[in-house]
Amino acid sequence: MCVDDTAASGCLCKVTLDKISARPLKKLQIFRRERAALTQGKTIEKLGVWSEDGLIGLLAKLNPIKSVDDPELFTKNLKFEGVPVRVYQPRESSAGGRKGVMFFHGGGFKCSDLLVPYNAQISWFLAVLRSDGPPQCSDLLVPDNAQISCFLAVLRSDGPPQCSDLLVPYNAQISWFLAVLRYRLAPEHLYPAAFEDCLNATIYFLKTAQDYGVNPSSVVICGDSAGGNLTAGVAQALVTRKDIPKPLAQVLIYPVVQMIDFNLPSYQQNSGVPLLLIDKALFYMLNYLGEGVQTTLHKKVQNGSHVPPDLRKKFSKWLSADNIPDEFKVTGYKPHTMSAFDKNVYEKVKQLFEPPCSPLVAEDSVFRLLPKAYILTCEFDVLRDEGILYKKRLEDNGVSVTWHHIKDGFHGIISFCDQWDCESGKRAVDSFVSFIRDA
Repeated sequence: MCVDDTAASGCLCKVTLDKISARPLKKLQIFRRERAALTQGKTIEKLGVWSEDGLIGLLAKLNPIKSVDDPELFTKNLKFEGVPVRVYQPRESSAGGRKGVMFFHGGGFKCSDLLVPYNAQISWFLAVLRSDGPPQCSDLLVPDNAQISCFLAVLRSDGPPQCSDLLVPYNAQISWFLAVLRYRLAPEHLYPAAFEDCLNATIYFLKTAQDYGVNPSSVVICGDSAGGNLTAGVAQALVTRKDIPKPLAQVLIYPVVQMIDFNLPSYQQNSGVPLLLIDKALFYMLNYLGEGVQTTLHKKVQNGSHVPPDLRKKFSKWLSADNIPDEFKVTGYKPHTMSAFDKNVYEKVKQLFEPPCSPLVAEDSVFRLLPKAYILTCEFDVLRDEGILYKKRLEDNGVSVTWHHIKDGFHGIISFCDQWDCESGKRAVDSFVSFIRDA
């Protein structure tokens, strides 16, 4: 049996009752709250009152994270090759052995504060650099983005990282350096602007890491959602560079790694599940190319009309649902045949096939040279299967992969780990924090 939540915008979410009953009450409240926000946003957007993203952004700002001065933490706004970055590091000097983390935020290449203000989303990493007190972000941060809100709290030197310790004072002796990029956003800055910003800033940091007390061979690149796409793209672009150290690892948190097939099992099963509905995913990806407002084009891309016959044949070995474990195809999935090729559609969106947009379809010669990876996927997320497919491509090419799947998670789950009783968000953060700590 299915529950259909219907509003002026149509059916927003279909989730089986048995799956709903298995979720904690608090998680259901999160789903309902976000579904309501999406519904209201779509309604006022159709009425021409305001944009959906504008409403959700406002709701986020109405629930800000408290800030606190941190005498142990040095923060500063800098520029890496002209790209604005916010850096965080302990005030204590380092002889050059620090680990460095480059973080690329999510938000559909368009948003930086869609769900949670910048202050909240950086708090995962910041807590790792604190010496005492509850892990709360500096009020020097400007509202901008991110999904870092628990990371800082759990990157600690003593004992296993537990996000549940968020409000427990502790002593830390971590010597990490964190750089959070504010890359250019669409539609004002179209592809490949965001990718180029992340690539250029990362190259700069790898070249100058020692100036910041960081070991240049201990730099991890990390991102969530669209930021995961940028992370994968940057990692691939660096494989042939001989003049800079190779990144130590890449961390992909429910990443976008392909913009080709929108009928994978997870897209069909979770098309109406917040926080990333399929129509929103299509909008963000096409908006990145400057085609965000053409809903007719969206439908054609969703049906596969943009994929030429030769590329369908080439990509089938990497995008086939046969590569996805059967456990993810038990219900809610029917094999899909792409619609007839439309050259006009292809010409408008052909950049989707380039590796920085769809790193999943890069050549094997690139994959073989990639650094070890961590991939986080969530069961109730349209992007679930592409994370699984990316894992397979890495493993098929001999790259070490740590995969963590949140069976009761949904897209954006890590943003809620310190705001509600969201155990799956805490587990997700604990997992990738541990990976970075041990990398």
